[in-house]
Amino acid sequence: MPEINTNLRCLFFQNAHIMPFEKNGYAVYTHDGQLIKESLNFRDYCLVFRPREFTTPKIRLTEDCIFGGFLFKHYGHFLLESLSRLWFAKEHPNLLVVFVCRDT
Repeated sequence: MPEINTNLRCLFFQNAHIMPFEKNGYAVYTHDGQLIKESLNFRDYCLVFRPREFTTPKIRLTEDCIFGGFLFKHYGHFLLESLSRLWFAKEHPNLLVVFVCRDT
């Protein structure tokens, strides 16, 4: 399991690449293809989805965004694992929030 720094308030990356959910995995990478481990979804006992491999992005967003993580449709998981990343959105309400989800 990757080592995660839990003391961080937030991380900032320019030109990050969000790999959409596919084949039971997703991930966010830096512009040069390095996995951003903090973008993954962990529970106390495991990594929920495996990191998806880095590929060339199909869509490019030019504005600054907040990565909201994986969007769970189950209410309890949504509260704990999706909304928990949105504290930053309250401080920056003009930024777009981008989620990864399994179903469209």
